[in-house]
Amino acid sequence: MDIVNINDMMCLSTWKAVCVYEGKLVTRNWLFYLFIVGVFGYMLMFFVPWDMSQVMWWDVAFASSVPVRATYFLNLFQSLVVIFLVCDITRKRKKAECREVLSVRPLGNVPFFWGEFAGIFFPFLIVDVLFMMFCLCANLLIPDSLVNPWVYLSFLARDVLPTFVFVVGLSLLVSRFIRYPFLSWLVLVTIFYLSYAYLAEPFHGLLDFRGSLLAETFSTIVGFMHSSTCLLQRGIFLSLGIGLLCLAVPCSRRLSRESGRNVFFSIMGCLFLVLTVWAGYIYMDIFRERQVNRESYREIFSRYESIPRTRIVTHDITYMPLENGFSAQSRMTVVNRTREKMKRLILYLNPGLQIHKLAESGRDISFLRDGQAVVVERELNPGDSTVMEMVYGGKIDEDIYRVGVDNEAYFTPERQVDVERYGKRTAFVSRDYTLLIPEILWYPVAIPPTVLETFREVDFTIYTLHVKNPDGLMVLSQGIPEKRQDGITFRNLQALTGLSLCFGNYERRSVMVDSITVEFYTYPGNDFYMQDFDKWMEKIAGDSNAEEYRNKLKNECRDAIESEMPNLYPFKLLKIVEVPPSFLNSFSFKENVQPEMVFFSERMTGELDNPGDWLDVSQEDTDDVAYSLAQEISNFFKNTHAERLFSDFHWGVSSAKYPGVGWLFNKMVTPEVDRQFLFPSTLNNISRLGLEGLIQDGCSGHDKVISMKIAHLLAYLTTITSWDSLSGYMQEFTQASRFQEMDFETFLNGFRERFGQDIRSFVDEWYTSREIPRLIIKDIMYRRTEEIQSVDFKVGNTGNVDGVVSLLLVELTTSGKNAIVNSQSFLIRPGEYKRIVAHEKFGSKLLLSTNFSKRVPERITFSKHDVPLWKGELPPAGVTLLDKNHFFPPGEIIVDNEDEGFHLIDSSGNRLKRLAERLSEKKQEDYNYYCTDLKENSWGVPLISDGVYGREIHSAFVKQAGKGNSKAEWKALLPEAGKYEISVYRSGIESIQTTEYTYAANYPGMKNYYTVYTPEGKEEIVWEVSDNDSEWVSLGTFYLPAGESRVVLDDRGAGTLIEGNAQLIVVDAVKWVKVKN
Repeated sequence: MDIVNINDMMCLSTWKAVCVYEGKLVTRNWLFYLFIVGVFGYMLMFFVPWDMSQVMWWDVAFASSVPVRATYFLNLFQSLVVIFLVCDITRKRKKAECREVLSVRPLGNVPFFWGEFAGIFFPFLIVDVLFMMFCLCANLLIPDSLVNPWVYLSFLARDVLPTFVFVVGLSLLVSRFIRYPFLSWLVLVTIFYLSYAYLAEPFHGLLDFRGSLLAETFSTIVGFMHSSTCLLQRGIFLSLGIGLLCLAVPCSRRLSRESGRNVFFSIMGCLFLVLTVWAGYIYMDIFRERQVNRESYREIFSRYESIPRTRIVTHDITYMPLENGFSAQSRMTVVNRTREKMKRLILYLNPGLQIHKLAESGRDISFLRDGQAVVVERELNPGDSTVMEMVYGGKIDEDIYRVGVDNEAYFTPERQVDVERYGKRTAFVSRDYTLLIPEILWYPVAIPPTVLETFREVDFTIYTLHVKNPDGLMVLSQGIPEKRQDGITFRNLQALTGLSLCFGNYERRSVMVDSITVEFYTYPGNDFYMQDFDKWMEKIAGDSNAEEYRNKLKNECRDAIESEMPNLYPFKLLKIVEVPPSFLNSFSFKENVQPEMVFFSERMTGELDNPGDWLDVSQEDTDDVAYSLAQEISNFFKNTHAERLFSDFHWGVSSAKYPGVGWLFNKMVTPEVDRQFLFPSTLNNISRLGLEGLIQDGCSGHDKVISMKIAHLLAYLTTITSWDSLSGYMQEFTQASRFQEMDFETFLNGFRERFGQDIRSFVDEWYTSREIPRLIIKDIMYRRTEEIQSVDFKVGNTGNVDGVVSLLLVELTTSGKNAIVNSQSFLIRPGEYKRIVAHEKFGSKLLLSTNFSKRVPERITFSKHDVPLWKGELPPAGVTLLDKNHFFPPGEIIVDNEDEGFHLIDSSGNRLKRLAERLSEKKQEDYNYYCTDLKENSWGVPLISDGVYGREIHSAFVKQAGKGNSKAEWKALLPEAGKYEISVYRSGIESIQTTEYTYAANYPGMKNYYTVYTPEGKEEIVWEVSDNDSEWVSLGTFYLPAGESRVVLDDRGAGTLIEGNAQLIVVDAVKWVKVKN
């Protein structure tokens, strides 16, 4: 017995000696010193707030923000150091002799190996703990940031530990399998690089041993928001690391006294690998099942899409929270507003909820549950209604949200500029905190809110909500709350498009603005950004004019908000509610805004750059503070997309004949000039599908074309009436439609009654046609006086459908939108050519737009500051019909860079493919609106500009002046011999600023070298730019035979800077005009 104890003591002593020895090998290694210096140097550089103005709020907003960044760095830097260190120690062991003294000790390979592991583990653990402690201390120095020691500990345990165990296990195993340290180092570094560069995102982060894209934010409202997924992923690598360590035990080159233990650890290693594979399968199966479910939900929506839909007039909901779900009861009045008999009724409910009972007048109704669809076997005649009761409950399936979003975009981790990932949640349900919006289908509806936005109909319902046993939590929803003995009831003042529910440990602030009650809800401690405001209000409270000032403050804030909105605020209540940062994160549908409610990200992480300093109250002037507060609140509304409150929820338009027209009409009511660029290929889809097809396709990626089609319809309507009259009519229509669904036919009938013209035939063609008007604009003259802007131009329509050209008066709003102040529109029928003179008041920006046509770009902007005042009389406003020959003079031949007769010639003399041919071979758009790639040795891609020539596509090639090696060639086919005047188009391209030079094409003294080919040979003509050059610059008159005529431009320029400007070579159009004898 004593001998056994002595042996155990000797083994323990030897194991400690091995640990100490291996620890010394680690701590005395220069790589470990580098690790210490790197870790604490990084902490001093990036975590200590030396300059608070440089601290980004999203880097410190949550208790997890600093530890997330610390963990990200540790898992990256520490892993790399461990790989190098293990290989370096293996190399040094071959030279060291003291380890042989330990090797002959009576200690088995198993404890020997674990002693080696402990010698590596503990030094790094100590440094990691110290690093986290120092980060925590630095965190304490940052004002308004949150600090939670348990969060730091959790990141060490669940993030740093699995990564470290995996990297050490892999390194030890590889170093034992591969005899050469350099080769093992190479293998490990390759694995590390592949994981860092390529394996973070695939398979939902399954292969990312660092867990760099996991959503691990700790919310003050709900804690960790994706705990199960994160823990499973980290557990996979902890299990894998332990398995690799177990497999490394038998690989020791030292003879073992306990061969059975080697077999044991081999089996254990294999078991851990099997456990890892099994956990990985579960991890992937979770996402696979969710993807399958979303595909199924899409199919179900499509399956019932064509079935006529009922409407729910009244809806009384009773909600009972449970531990991880809820139970509810709905009493609904369902009505058939269509003109046909419904053989069955379709309702929709979240597929995670189970229906326990469906009844009508106390009698059960048979129904079929098909995913989220509830097919009720009950007929309903036109105009009839019925009252149904449904009892349901369970858990919410969050993946029903926006099933139109493809799975890749839905499940891909969000990419943010900062390291912390908030994750993506669409609902929260628990006894402590609940957040539900209509899009999640938490109660039965007749109109699914999750279908394609373009087809989404509107159902206005009068809701009543009863929430039972909220356990003292603050309950929030639409409507006026009434406290009851067993809970709280919300009664709504008007019909709504949907109902939201939120309850938690909220604190409330409220204020009355006119007749509107505004309430602000935050979690305890999260309203730190209101401290300065509270101090300011306390400061002025003692002033004799305090009440007057408070009213002024409220009015300024109201005016600052409503000045940017299309309508006045339509509701009597407004609740602004703080929610976890993962809620609807990375989704662009703005559904954080609901009727009467705005949900904003916890601790203002998505709304303000620095919430602690958002309001400057150091100013003594109360007016300055009021103005500053109004602007900040207005910005808050913009950042939270609260404009939806003023436009989206208080009226709706639908149409059986024109599906999706309600979505289009909503954009018509608040028209603006979009900022998107039009490229020639943008119009391809409208030619293929038409507007109707684009709507059926979901309109994704077709924003520009949709905007042009809306502009086209509005322009046509303003050929019938004035812009002010049209705007007034649409505003009256929307006001009359408040809180109810209106048929588009009502709008069409009202337009005919108001303005005396039936527009149905035009709307039919506008909605279904795939034809595009072909408008050509030329001979534009812009004049201005001190009071008037005048535009004189010619326009022709060479297409097969009507086109409309508009003169738009635009003003920039404080929110950055180009609001249309006035529009004068002119109808151009196929084959018509007109001269139009139009006047507008001076001051606002003036645009000439072809709205929807083949012309690219579709708008011409007039720069009023570059044009001197007109001294003579302005031509009278009016429209003059022109003959086609007046628009296209006979004997005039123009070859543009878009035409077949144009080619670029490279430095070897080879003709490059014509532009149209090159474009047909490419999937990407081959045009630019900016000269971002100016080169000396190549032409690059053509530049689109309204300052260059074009029949439909106004483009030109632009490059730096070179040495004459690059050329452009125009060929015209002349119908007869004779004298021709050849002219080149002088472009209106403005100067281009680069980091090296300012480039210009029309600066006086710049030169362009043309060569004209005649029967006598070739003649070089140098055009030197002057201020007196006209739009078309003549190269001279030449006698030319019938047939092909050539003009060539090379890229030589002035050869020197002219007053600091480098020359641009512009390749555009050449014109041949037959000279009369």
